[in-house]
Amino acid sequence: MELYLKTAAGVLLAVLLIMTVQNKNMAIAAAAAACFFLAVLGLEYLAPVVDFLRELENLGEISGEVAGILLKITGIGIVTQIVVPICADSGNQAMGKALQTAATALTLYLCLPFFRQFLSLLTEVLGKV
Repeated sequence: MELYLKTAAGVLLAVLLIMTVQNKNMAIAAAAAACFFLAVLGLEYLAPVVDFLRELENLGEISGEVAGILLKITGIGIVTQIVVPICADSGNQAMGKALQTAATALTLYLCLPFFRQFLSLLTEVLGKV
């Protein structure tokens, strides 16, 4: 998890660094907005989500790995939704599209264990029929 947080922070810092070259005020506003979003909204809404994932884990006998993957994918989606418009507003729409593509590829990569588990369950169910 720590690696993904460092990666997300690195991507955000890279985008902000590129923006400082074009518009310093926009970079400061984007950094302040990102910090505010993560500090205020993230902590308030994250606890019920984690509780729900724990409940799903207990009810459906889902491994903790799958719950972790869902949280990581959610984080990647949120960071992508924040960063892509910032890139577009700063006039660097190509970088925003590249980041969106990279986030999609990373999401698919993170889903591989989930897909493997799903296929295993599917073959088990079809084998019993």
